Amino acid sequence: MTNPQIIPDRITKPIQLLAAWLVGLVVIDGAFLTGAAMISEPAWVSGALVVASLVNVPLFLICLFLLQTKFRPEMQEDSYYAPYLEATRSTKLVNSETNELKEVVEKEIKSESEEFEKALKDNNQYEQDKITGRLRERQREKKQLEQAENLIYLATHDPLTRVYNRVGFSKAAEDMIEYARSSSNRLAFLFFDIDSFKPINDQYGHEFGDKLLVASADRLKRVMGDDAILARMGGDEFVSVIEYVERRSLKAILLELVGTMSVPFLIEEKEICISVSIGVSLYPEQGSTTQELLHVSDQAMCQAKKQGKGKYVISL
Repeated sequence: MTNPQIIPDRITKPIQLLAAWLVGLVVIDGAFLTGAAMISEPAWVSGALVVASLVNVPLFLICLFLLQTKFRPEMQEDSYYAPYLEATRSTKLVNSETNELKEVVEKEIKSESEEFEKALKDNNQYEQDKITGRLRERQREKKQLEQAENLIYLATHDPLTRVYNRVGFSKAAEDMIEYARSSSNRLAFLFFDIDSFKPINDQYGHEFGDKLLVASADRLKRVMGDDAILARMGGDEFVSVIEYVERRSLKAILLELVGTMSVPFLIEEKEICISVSIGVSLYPEQGSTTQELLHVSDQAMCQAKKQGKGKYVISL
């Protein structure tokens, strides 16, 4: 479920830190022992080991502190993941039709450019003029398609968190329901509410709260996978729809979501602790439309909140 692009940094950062500590250990201990050996006094050797250990302990504690703060992936600000998330978003298909048309136009531009190079070598001015006109037309088409793609994206995505908005979610969820109906797949509709968000927003301000919402959306997305449908319904409420095979596997995902969201966030050098309450409805058991399933999952989320923070409830 985790974004595989982030795994290398999760592994290499602690390894780099451990390697730095080991290098420091070898250098310091080697220096002390070499000095003691040169003096040729046994008592100096044991003394050197004591002094080296006194130096190694604080060095190890410093490395451990860094590992638990600056190099801990879950404690990084959103900027830590920005390159990975941006790369993921940039490859996401906003609209299949515009994407297909763009691919056709780009191939034509490449082909026309090759023809222009050939006409240039042949010093054929007439062909150059014709190809230049066609290239201008293709470039104009490409620009129009990019503008259309941007408009579609803005109409279907939340401008703050860049996940789906209500419009985008409704369309994507209905498509999943239609596919599940024809393939007998099972779906789970998840309704998230961030616990204790309002007090944090009131205490630190709306800009701080916005950063926390962005970090929360990115963390939910990382757990659920890049292909999961995630949307912000407004405020601190998010919804999602996922496929599942057995209820046990669904519970495993829910437990991972609850656990991941309980890990403190680092926003503007402040460690912020939140949790998430999740309500779940199941297709086809509890509804056949997005509206019905969201209504049931919203009620289940309210039940989860009544049980305490960081809970989930699967509607029966």
